[in-house]
Amino acid sequence: ATNALIWISFKPILKLAIPAAIGCCLTRAGLFPVPASRGASQLILNCMLPALLFSKIVPSITPENAKAIGPIFLVGSVYMLISMLLGVLVRMFFPTPRNFRWGLIAAATWSNWGDVPTSIAQTVCGSAPFSGPQDANLAIAYVAIFILIFYITLFPLRGLALIQRDYSHPARLLSDEEEVERTQRSRLHSLRAAQNRVGKVLSATFAPLHRQTTSRSIDAASVREIAGAAHAASPAETTGQYSAASGLQHRRPSQGRRAERDVRMQERLRTIVGSPTGSVIDDEEITEVGTQSGADDPKDSRTELERDSKPRRIDNTDEQDDKKDFLEEDGGALSESADEDDRRRPPVVRILLGVKNFGLSLLTPPTISLVLALVCALVKPLKALFTAVPDYGWHPTAPDGEPPLSILLDTATFLGNASVPLGLLVLGSTLGRMRIPRPVSRLPISSICALAIAKCVILPIIGFVFVRALATHTSIVREDNHVLQYVMLIFASVPTATTQVALTVVNGESNADVLAAYLIVQYIVFCFSSVILTAVSLRAIF
Repeated sequence: ATNALIWISFKPILKLAIPAAIGCCLTRAGLFPVPASRGASQLILNCMLPALLFSKIVPSITPENAKAIGPIFLVGSVYMLISMLLGVLVRMFFPTPRNFRWGLIAAATWSNWGDVPTSIAQTVCGSAPFSGPQDANLAIAYVAIFILIFYITLFPLRGLALIQRDYSHPARLLSDEEEVERTQRSRLHSLRAAQNRVGKVLSATFAPLHRQTTSRSIDAASVREIAGAAHAASPAETTGQYSAASGLQHRRPSQGRRAERDVRMQERLRTIVGSPTGSVIDDEEITEVGTQSGADDPKDSRTELERDSKPRRIDNTDEQDDKKDFLEEDGGALSESADEDDRRRPPVVRILLGVKNFGLSLLTPPTISLVLALVCALVKPLKALFTAVPDYGWHPTAPDGEPPLSILLDTATFLGNASVPLGLLVLGSTLGRMRIPRPVSRLPISSICALAIAKCVILPIIGFVFVRALATHTSIVREDNHVLQYVMLIFASVPTATTQVALTVVNGESNADVLAAYLIVQYIVFCFSSVILTAVSLRAIF
């Protein structure tokens, strides 16, 4: 029995690692370049993921197990709040790069609630001690609710503003003397300073993060759309909104180049914003993590190459003086004009526009598919058109004896089966392009290890205790609903979503090279912690 438990726990990680390793090797060999990876991401987002959600939710969700949607929202929200708190604690007690202060909290809060847990749930729940394919389909239906939580909190609810804040509120560059003094401070002094700042940090984290443009920020329309993610999800309202004042150029580009770059950035944002999965993130302009192609203009490209060839500290977040002056003049005028327009609008109009933008940001293929699938699954006359409904008198059939719309469900299943393998290939491709900054000694090793332990060790322990308490001491989670308990436990152990890599690149000069170090360590720890969590969970549940 022990050998079987170990093998069952190890099998999903092996099944996950093989396609990810293939994607990494293909990328290293030049056979899976960024444009191909980006095309695969578009296929997953717009075709395969919606098909997967529809094909699993319609036959699996019933009025009885649909009651689990509420507990899933509860557990998912608790996971995110605890993760955010752990990120704040890591930032308080461990040295963190000054250009990654808010990105660290975002990395702690949003985990890979996409291909990784889907693959694990599909593998474990599809074999003993679960009931096979029926439980596997139900597990993916539950996973879809977690994906919805991820998407809503990151984009419509402006969680993206945490990532944006490192660029809109850059830290002041320390001199060499200040840097030495900072590193030599006593732990007690740092603790007292952290205690004085914790109230301010938590207030800024949970309060509405309004847009405030600085010399490093992009223009006003860009900040509003990236932070709110409203127009970015609506192709009809996004064309031409992004300006060139993104911190990449030293001089103002022509209107033609500006329009071309705007279109490319809109394509990038529509892919990222509409993607709830952790690995659907690639971009045609990302050559490697933390590096831009700069193909907009040959002169601009040379300027960027000259600047990037100069050594700079990991925590350097200030631009050159001439760039700062230009951005202060151009970006400041844009932001003041936008602020004045916003203030002139009546409060009712601003509220209605916010509601409209929130609704538009939800209109993506995965969310539309999820809502339609839930409606078809819970309305028995509609469900009977796709699959047989037990204890229901009306059974329409096609000439072959199957329900008349079963061919649509079969087609969705056929397309959806490619979502997870292709997503894992993209995940491996993303990890394969990551470059850890050199020298390694300059990396915040203690902070990297602390975040990995917090997300992949401490949070799984908290999640296990919390979910088991809900199942054994409350009626919120039924103790005999083994699939729901296991799916909830999976999401307590997954590492940071690789989506954040692309979201950092959107903002111009990226700190994705620092993020890469955090991600790689987390995924290494995850390979061991998830096996242990699966073994302990199965023993406790059954």
